[in-house]
Amino acid sequence: MMFEHLPLSRIRGIKAPITFLISENSNPFFHKLHRRLVRAVPSIRSEVIPGAGHLVHVEAPEAFAAAVRRATAPAPSPSDQGAV
Repeated sequence: MMFEHLPLSRIRGIKAPITFLISENSNPFFHKLHRRLVRAVPSIRSEVIPGAGHLVHVEAPEAFAAAVRRATAPAPSPSDQGAV
């Protein structure tokens, strides 16, 4: 298994919003990694895909696609937030 190395200092420097998708039944290693990353970069938004394992895009494609759509949706503009 290969993992790319990206130092936390580089992740902290990312200016764009970050969403971490993780499956409920992923290997505990990934949950540990997720917790470590969120402690280091509290602004990370997390989404847990219920009932899926590590291959979430195969096991729960609709939930995965919906999570990606939420993560990539444009942020509401300030004028949208005050609308009634």
